[in-house]
Amino acid sequence: MYDIGMMKIKNVFLMFIVFCLLSVLNISVANAASLNLIGDISVVKNGTSFALTDYQLAVHKIGSDQIWQGGLTRDGDRLNFNLPVTDIVKNDQLVLTVEAMGKDKTGREAGFFGGKTLVITSDQLDLGLLDNLNIEMNVMPIPEYEQSEGESLKICWKGMGDFSVIGYEVYRANEKAGNSWEMVGRSGQNANKQVCFLDGETTDKTVYYKLAVMTSWNAGEGKEVYVSQVLSEISDGIKFGEGVVDKIVRKNEVTVATESDQTENIVSASETDGSGIVGYWSIVDKWFSQAYQKFKTYNINFQTSILIVLAGILFLIILYFVLSVWLSNMTSKNSGVWREK
Repeated sequence: MYDIGMMKIKNVFLMFIVFCLLSVLNISVANAASLNLIGDISVVKNGTSFALTDYQLAVHKIGSDQIWQGGLTRDGDRLNFNLPVTDIVKNDQLVLTVEAMGKDKTGREAGFFGGKTLVITSDQLDLGLLDNLNIEMNVMPIPEYEQSEGESLKICWKGMGDFSVIGYEVYRANEKAGNSWEMVGRSGQNANKQVCFLDGETTDKTVYYKLAVMTSWNAGEGKEVYVSQVLSEISDGIKFGEGVVDKIVRKNEVTVATESDQTENIVSASETDGSGIVGYWSIVDKWFSQAYQKFKTYNINFQTSILIVLAGILFLIILYFVLSVWLSNMTSKNSGVWREK
């Protein structure tokens, strides 16, 4: 009886294994389908006048070396995409990336990048399309000098808020011009917060840095990540032990769309003669910039900075109240009217 019972248990277990295999086989083969990805692309320029060219749209499936590219069309100002992808099954993860190179009239170049991660559902497979997608492109961050730390040079930047970004590749060159950029390492992502990289290969020469953006791929050795083809705007020239020795001028031109779909340049406050309201605002802006540099120098964090600013505002309110009472007392010639204030 014991042997018969064990045989039944084994048979049930084998049937369970066969059922699982058939289920997996059915999901991976029978339900594989094509899917059209439809949407548009928006660009956030943050007040700059970069004109974008050479857009590249790519879709890669996490865990597979398959890449789909193209599908971009322009309809007036709108940049749309309609890209078919194949052999897609439920719960597949797709990463859509779009990148472009931005240039302005002064010769500045900056990479723009946007991404979106999708998890495919059975309803989307039944429909055969996934529409109303929007990919938002943002300018890639510029690496900045932080400090010389031991035998290393530390650069930092603000991480992009794009959740498809998982890290950055760091490139270095000894010259601003040319294509002698060498990949020197990678850094992780910290969305909307500071990201840093330590360059241990220091020399006595002036060096420049650029960044590329990485997204997840996991398609085998050498394809763990997908790296953007465009690079960020160049950093200032940095020398180990000295800091910034070649400050690059970055003049942003605020652009406003006109009725004829052209753009006109508006001079920023820093480019005026310093008179009128704009001039006063320039002074205030300069004070804030100096205060920011002081906070950064003494490693004062954001929360402490806010408390200091609030304390300053509270002090000014109290000072205003005291002066108001004192002046009222003076003008009333000690009549006691000031007490009512």
